Amino acid sequence: MAFAGPVSNGKFSFAVDSFYVETSNHNLHRRATVPELQSLFDTSTASKTPDPVGHWYEAQLLHYGLAPSKNKAVAKMRLLDAVRGGGLAVPRDIVKIEGDLKREWKRRDKEARSGGSSGTGAAGGAGGAGASAKAGGNKRKRDGEESATVGSRGGSTAGSRSSQIPAASIDPGPAQPPRTKQTAKCSRGRGGATASSREGISQTPAASIDNPEPARGPRTKQTARRSNPFFGDRRPTDPLYKQEYSTPDYGPNPMDIDPPSDYSENNGPDDGPGDDSSTPLPPLGLVNGEYQIWSSDLDQWRDYPEEEFNLILGLAGNTLWGSYDFGMFHGIMHLEERPWSSSFKKIPFKWRGRESSEREMSFGPNCTGWIQFYGEGRICGQINCYGNVRFSGQRISGEETQPPRSVQSMREEWNGYNQETYDNENRERWR
Repeated sequence: MAFAGPVSNGKFSFAVDSFYVETSNHNLHRRATVPELQSLFDTSTASKTPDPVGHWYEAQLLHYGLAPSKNKAVAKMRLLDAVRGGGLAVPRDIVKIEGDLKREWKRRDKEARSGGSSGTGAAGGAGGAGASAKAGGNKRKRDGEESATVGSRGGSTAGSRSSQIPAASIDPGPAQPPRTKQTAKCSRGRGGATASSREGISQTPAASIDNPEPARGPRTKQTARRSNPFFGDRRPTDPLYKQEYSTPDYGPNPMDIDPPSDYSENNGPDDGPGDDSSTPLPPLGLVNGEYQIWSSDLDQWRDYPEEEFNLILGLAGNTLWGSYDFGMFHGIMHLEERPWSSSFKKIPFKWRGRESSEREMSFGPNCTGWIQFYGEGRICGQINCYGNVRFSGQRISGEETQPPRSVQSMREEWNGYNQETYDNENRERWR
């Protein structure tokens, strides 16, 4: 039996049992429930699933009446902030639109099933266009199997747009209760800004979402000899990067840097390869200076190429300050403990900074990360500015003993990231 086609008001639409919103490039996405969003940003889940596409996050902002953004990172952080802040709810005007479209769809569906219609909506509801949706057998198809022909937004008859929309175009989003949820280990999140809803948020989506972004192609494997523990292009051989950057196997070598048997990529600052590792490392060398940085986790925005990533480190007594520019994110990091020798020890740091496209500030006790100093200017680390982002680096300052930026200027910038400044900027942003 055929169901009535979706009814639309030009922006929102309703079909069968789901409420959709149209985003960039005419993509349709249903509203994810608050429990689904909480599961999506839950870092305690075990399996890893693809991150939702950018226009899915844009759709959720529209569904919940939040300020929309076509920038995936910005949209994702706004949604994450709203979920973590609590009190996320659908605005009344959107609830009313959903109710009106639902009643109109039920009326048309009743006509279709009584023989008054062949299953095609004659015109779009509430000023929008109609469409046809088919279902196999005598029951509705699942969201992900839905196939529909959506009419134009100008109030014309069904089929004026006449494009067959595959299941991925009307994206059901995360699995909806009582269906079994697919949960996963978070891969990305965002550092927060306030002590309540914005403090160093590092959780990231991981629940399975239909229509994910295409997977990034693997990087070209390095071909440096394994007689040296580091790659020929000076990209450090980090156990954390073992799957991403690999080399041919030329047989065992005592200089190979391998993780211990109990190594897990979930290792935190205190449970990874430690000072007791038997793998020999070269001398620490100079620490002050500029470092070239690589990170496949952050190399995804065309406006911020990886070739421009850098980190400047400057010693101040027994502490270490750093100025980082990771493309989409930049700011200051502070290590209360400086390295004294090369090792696998993960030295923790705090960071404060901004998101580069909209200049949104992040700070707080939960903005954290760590760095390992392998010697001879090689480093590897992690920062939770956008989930647990991994990076590696190589010192490029040669014999210079002073950093290109003073520690004093780093301290001043650090102090500028505070609650008062954040509140002032936030008020200006929404005027």
